[in-house]
Amino acid sequence: MKNAEGIFSDLKVVDFASYIAGPAATTILSDFGATVIKVEPPGVGDPYRHFYKLTPNPVCEHNCSWQLTNRNKRSIALDLKAPEAKDLVAVLRAVPCTQLDRPALLYTRHRRPACRS
Repeated sequence: MKNAEGIFSDLKVVDFASYIAGPAATTILSDFGATVIKVEPPGVGDPYRHFYKLTPNPVCEHNCSWQLTNRNKRSIALDLKAPEAKDLVAVLRAVPCTQLDRPALLYTRHRRPACRS
C-alpha cells in the first residue's frame, strides 16, 4: 500500500471522491507513494463499486474499472451524515501515516463508532 521510495511517501490523502476523475487522481498519488484513505458510505460502499453491473458495460465477473482506480488505497466506511463523522475525519487528518496501521484508534476515541475499517 505504501511505497517508501515514492516521491509522495510523506503525503496522506483522505479521498472522498467517487467515479472516475477523483479516484484516478488519488490512485496516481498512491502509485507514487502517498497513503490514500478512501472514505465510502456504509452498507453498499462507493456506487462505482457496482458500475460494472450496468449496461452497456461488458459482462464480467470483476469490476476492473474499480480495481484500476482504487488500487493501493485503504478503505473505510463512514457515514458522513452522522454527528461523529466530523470528529473521525479530523482524526484521519491528524493521525500520522505510520499509526494508520492501527484501525482501532478510530474506535477508541469515540464512544459510538460511525465507521469500520
